[in-house]
Amino acid sequence: MEHQIRFISSVQVAGRTGLTHAIDYVIPSWDKAPERLIKTINNPTKEKVTSMLFAWNDIRDFRKSSRLYAMVNDTDKPLSANLASVCQDQGVNVVPWSRRQEYLAEFSA
Repeated sequence: MEHQIRFISSVQVAGRTGLTHAIDYVIPSWDKAPERLIKTINNPTKEKVTSMLFAWNDIRDFRKSSRLYAMVNDTDKPLSANLASVCQDQGVNVVPWSRRQEYLAEFSA
């Protein structure tokens, strides 16, 4: 591992509704860094973002110190400014795939 990022893949996380939600990667908390949940979106559509936001709103009360990152494939189609704004309003950090290198320090902490 070049950047020494510790992670767990394909994690099922329960929410307050009793539903479980698939999280693609979980980077455990370490020292002062919070737990980071990463959801990947290959084709950023309104439906996929809405589904991710529902899951986040369902689980974030149980994981108060966690942060959610939406890693979005922007190579063919960028995430619309409107959807990016909605994500940010809900406390989701949007990571465009083309800028993933900028987040390495945050993910490896």
